[in-house]
Amino acid sequence: MKTYLRHAIFVGIFVTGACSKQTLDANGQVNSKNVAGPQKSAESSGDEASGQTADSAPAHTETASAKIDTLPAVVPVAIAGASLSCSKALPTKITCQTRVYGALADLRPIASYIVSKRGADWSPIPSTVISPGVYQFALPAGVPAVFAVALELSSTQYISSILGDGVTAFNDVVKDGEFDYKAHIVGETFEFATSATIASLGFGWSVGRLANSKCTTKPEDVVIEFQTAQSSNQSYAGLTGTFIELDSFCTATDVGDNIVVSQKLSTSKNHLYNLSYRARRRVDGINASTGVGAIQGIIARIDGEAIDTRLSLNQTWTKYVFDLMPQNAVVLSFEDTGPSDNFGSALDAVEAFDLGIPPP
Repeated sequence: MKTYLRHAIFVGIFVTGACSKQTLDANGQVNSKNVAGPQKSAESSGDEASGQTADSAPAHTETASAKIDTLPAVVPVAIAGASLSCSKALPTKITCQTRVYGALADLRPIASYIVSKRGADWSPIPSTVISPGVYQFALPAGVPAVFAVALELSSTQYISSILGDGVTAFNDVVKDGEFDYKAHIVGETFEFATSATIASLGFGWSVGRLANSKCTTKPEDVVIEFQTAQSSNQSYAGLTGTFIELDSFCTATDVGDNIVVSQKLSTSKNHLYNLSYRARRRVDGINASTGVGAIQGIIARIDGEAIDTRLSLNQTWTKYVFDLMPQNAVVLSFEDTGPSDNFGSALDAVEAFDLGIPPP
């Protein structure tokens, strides 16, 4: 049983139920069937009373919450479900918040931990309740500069927050999460490549077509679009590096087409992973049929099961984070939900940090 907790810079519980499972066949075609989602324990509910699923959860806003003296300096906004955000309030103290649909909420975690040494060290830390949903922890001696805070909500569900750049402290199981393809783009602002091309370069991702694709089933007709950072079309890192756009085109017909990119992650049983991605709407995307900016969206899936659906992305890069405790290796995929018009969602900085095995 896989357990998902979702949080967009934040974190939230993935509400389960019947969902659409998708797989790629040998031709890169997506096959769909309905499957039952993983069960959620009562302790981790937080959103059960609303009866809403992840796809029907309220759209997020960018409004800041009311200031409380002990809140972190940067207050994130929860996308859906439960959320965790931590920061150093003082050099020796951490302040964390738990939220449900953006509102402070007391999720009453069973235990709290500092996670370090690439997930090998889970040190329990006592908490002080400042107010409902706001906790403070005293940093023990010897804590490294980059570490994670993990709260146990049940025996199989945790929410985590990494303080600092996780790549320096934890193993990232995503290969080429920055989509750094710039070495193969010479004098161009974008480039298209098939799965065969990027596989020959040892690239970690593959590209496939969706069930309603306009493209043929020939692998060479489905391509992934790499964009180089420009002043009007920046990557997550700014003016450096590359990212991908999830509305590409069919080589044979030269028409726009939404695509799906996927990668099999070498995840280990019962390890906790802090998984995140950054996405935004293409800032210059214009729908040819309406003459207005297209409503671009993105679906993130694990093993074909939707863990997040963003129906309308911001024009600025936004970070979406999930906690995953798999039982085996999993396939992570992203697909575009907007019109197939050559203007798609931008994707960058995909990471899945291994926080190790929580204590029994």
